This record gives sequence, C-alpha cells and structure tokens, in this order.
Amino acid sequence: MGTALELVGDFADRIHGIVVSTGEAFSLTPLGSELWHIVVTKEMLPTLHTTISSYLDVMEHGQSAIEENQNLKHELVRLKRLHEQTWESYNNSSGKLREHIEDLKNEIEKRRQAEEALQASEERYRNFYQNALVGLFRSRLSDGLFLDVNPKAAEMMGLAVDEIIGKVHSTELYRDITQREKLISKLIQDGEVNGFEIDLWHHDNTETTFSISVKAYPEQDYMEGAIVDITDRKQAEKALRESEERFRDMSQLLPISIFETDRELTLSYANNQSFELFGYSEEDFDKGLNAIELLVPEDRERARANLVKRIANGEKPTIEYEAIKADGSSFPMLLHANPIFKDGKFDGIRGAVVNITEHKQAEENLRKYADRLKSFDQHSTQGIYRVDIAKPVPIDLPKEEMIDWINKYSVIGEVNDSLAMMYGLTPQDMIGNPTIDFAPNYGERAVLVLDDKEYQVKNEETIDIDKDGNDLYLLESFHGVVEDDHLVAIWGAQNDISEQKSLEDQLRQAQKIESIGHLAGGIAHDFNNLLTPIIGNTELAMIKMEPSNPLYEDLHEINETATR
Repeated sequence: MGTALELVGDFADRIHGIVVSTGEAFSLTPLGSELWHIVVTKEMLPTLHTTISSYLDVMEHGQSAIEENQNLKHELVRLKRLHEQTWESYNNSSGKLREHIEDLKNEIEKRRQAEEALQASEERYRNFYQNALVGLFRSRLSDGLFLDVNPKAAEMMGLAVDEIIGKVHSTELYRDITQREKLISKLIQDGEVNGFEIDLWHHDNTETTFSISVKAYPEQDYMEGAIVDITDRKQAEKALRESEERFRDMSQLLPISIFETDRELTLSYANNQSFELFGYSEEDFDKGLNAIELLVPEDRERARANLVKRIANGEKPTIEYEAIKADGSSFPMLLHANPIFKDGKFDGIRGAVVNITEHKQAEENLRKYADRLKSFDQHSTQGIYRVDIAKPVPIDLPKEEMIDWINKYSVIGEVNDSLAMMYGLTPQDMIGNPTIDFAPNYGERAVLVLDDKEYQVKNEETIDIDKDGNDLYLLESFHGVVEDDHLVAIWGAQNDISEQKSLEDQLRQAQKIESIGHLAGGIAHDFNNLLTPIIGNTELAMIKMEPSNPLYEDLHEINETATR
C-alpha cells in the first residue's frame, strides 16, 4: 500500500483543503453536483500531471466550444490552477510531505491498536453481557418490544433468548400495567431510574418481583438496563412482616409488659400493657424513655451490672427489681430480657416485665400463714410429720419392690414437738434420720396411699417404737405427694393412743373377770337347784328315822354338806 495525497476541491467555489490518506490508485469520485474527491498515490502524481496536461491541451483545441460555455471555461481555469498548485506542492513540499506521511503512519498504527483494544473490549463486554448474573435488556420505549436480552434476563422470564427478542412486549408481562406507566413517566422526567420495583408474570404464570435500573434514550425510542429477581427477598420480607405483625398482635394481647430498646437502652417498642403498667403515654414514649430510668435509683447500677454480665457471659437470669411509675409510685417486677446483637455488636435488649405485686402479697400472706401453721403445729397435741423419699419411687412398681424402696430411701424431713415427744425425743433427734429407725414397718404403711385415688389414708392404727424400745400405739392419717408419677413425700398426722390402748386392755381384763363371775354365779345357782331336793329329802328321812338308826348319821352328814 503506497502513501498518497488526497486533494479535495470544489470546482464551483474554492479549494477546501489538503489532507493525507491512503490509497492504492488514482481515483476521481463525485461527492455532489459540484463537489469532487480526488485521491492519488504519490507514485501517480506524475501520471496525474500528464493527464491534466493532456486534458488542458484538449481543452485548448476546443477553445471555440469553451467560449460558448462560460461555465466550462471557469471550470477549466480552476482545474488548471489546481494542477499548478498540486504540482508545485509536490515539487516544493516533498520533504514536509514525507514528515507528514511518517506522522500519518504512526497515527495509523495508534488507530489500529485502538481498534484492536476496542474489539477486545467489545468482546469482553459481550462475554460479560452474555454471562452476567443479572438480567440485561434493551426495549422500545413506545411499545415495550424487547430489542435485546441476555440469557439471564431470558431465564428470569422463563423463555429462550430467541423467543423474546423482537417477539415479546414487556407490556404483556406486567401484573399491573400502571407500574410501567409510572416507570416510563419517571424515565422521561429524570432520564434514568434505579431500584424501581415491578411485578411481572413468569412464563409459567407464577408471580415474580424484579428490581429494575434503566436509562432512557428517547431520541432513539429505546431504554436499556438491568433487572434483578427479588422474588425470594420480597417473599422473605413479606413473611417477616407477617411474623412481626403476629408478634405485635400477640404482644398486645399478653397480660404482661413486652418491650424493646436500642443500644442506648431507649425504648423503641412497648405494648399496650407497658403503658398501662408504667402509666406513661405514647407522647412520653415518642419523646424517649430510658429503660434503666424506669427503675428506682437504688436498683439502676445493679441492673447495668447484670446487663454487662448477660452480654459477656450469656447468662439468662430472671431478676427482680423495683420499678417506678410515671406518678412516682413503685411496684416490684420480674424482668426477663435478652440482649439483641447486630453484626456481632450489642444493639439493645428485648424482654418482658411481670408485675409481681400480687405475687409478693401472696408470698407475704403465705409466709404469715406458714408462721401460723408452724405455731399451730408446735403447740398442737397432735403429732405432725413429713417424710421425704430421697430417691422418688415410681408408683407403678410392684408393691414389694416399692416397700423395700421406701424403707431404703425415706428419711424424716420435718416433725413438730408433739410428735417427737411421743417417741421420747426432740425434733433434732429425728429430722434427717431414716424413717425405719422409728417405724420399722413404715414402707408397708406408706404404700397404702397408692390404694386411694387421692393418695390418702385416714385413721390407720399402727405400732412404732419409742426411744426405750417400747411399743408406741398410734392412730395415723397421711397423704402422699406424687409428682410425675413418682411418690416424693408423705405428710402425716398421728395421735398417741398407747394410754387408750392400755385402758382398753384393762377394760377387756375387767370384762373377762366379770364374765367369769357371771359364769360362776350361774354355775352356783344351777348347783343350788340340784342340792335343794337333796337337802329336803334328807331332812324328811331324818324326821321319820330314829336317831339311833345307823343311817341317820349318814343322812345328817349329807344334809350338812349340801347346806354349806
């Protein structure tokens, strides 16, 4: 390829300029009615000179015809001037031309390298376009016809690329066409839109949601941009919103205070019960309420220290504090709270507050009742006890195994003074010792509670032993404590009936003696009935018999014996 000189001339007006280009041969090309483009290589300049000279000679021989045509004459003059200037430029400026040609070569090389770089860039862009993980597209502004889509965009629509380009209008995909109207309106106004959410139909008629970022080119009637499928995210957000709504609905229905704070411990959420409990209004809440300041001053440092422990050690204590209301009054509360972490950093607390005023009052009443009961127990003449089964016994064990189990693991847990005195001991002598030390057959007695559906035994007579080894006759009533189908303890009350038993024995003895007396009296009476005729007959016989009769003396002896 040779270096060439390009000459551009307007035969009607003037020479426009001289530029350097490349060419293979001389050429003359019309650019308009009066504009010609002449390209000639350096090697062809002599040929051009000869050609123009010959042409001028021809023109001179046809002078008469030229004179008839003034326009052609003017053109001939200009063409001659052009020839002279071109030849002069060639002869006088060959050095500068060579320098200019060398610069041109360098420029051409730079352009070639730029073109290669552009081609590589275009190839990289095409690869990126085809393999992008987001959907890329171009569509008409007027009717939404897709002019180009990458595979990812086609996949999002559920179609192949060739099924979309030039065939599918985006207007067919919108679940709500007003979304496109809003998008186009914003595009026309701002020129581009970022993160605009649209709802489209998938090819299988499922609902999908996309985030679209797009730029408009109104002059060319198209827009191009990127789409990202956010269906899963939107569904997750919807599920989260529904979960939050359920949580808030549930929290509003709970009879306890539910709250949440930010990292500065300022309340960010509180249910209705919280406002009722603490006496604050929503206006107070909007102004800012600090959770720590809702405690009485003497509890605040302890609360901060407990929170630090909770964050550092993961402890989950349920702690009692004294809270302060808006009107300055206080009440005892139980706090259940967990720290909130965001990106591994403390971001607040979430918890529940229970007003335990009634609970504390119940505890106080129970304590007073327990004191009264203890006083009653200590002053009662009836023995009261509690037997603990150190290893709770399953209630479905066979009876013999259960008896052995109770005898092995039962200990005296509590006794009053009256019961201890029955055994000739003090409560300290009995508490903590095996039950069988005082009641050898306790296991057999204890299993009787399982024969009753309420685990109760009433007025059962039994025999224990006192500290001297004497029998101790007792009348006992007791109740089994069953938890999770295991017998864990027995509460009982017993009366010492040893004296009653002694009196009963004496009574029975007296009754025996009396019975013997009655028996003896009856026998004597019956015997007297037998002796009466004997006495009577011997006396009659003695009356009729002389004392000198040998039989008289015998009859007299019989009569005396019978009358004793």
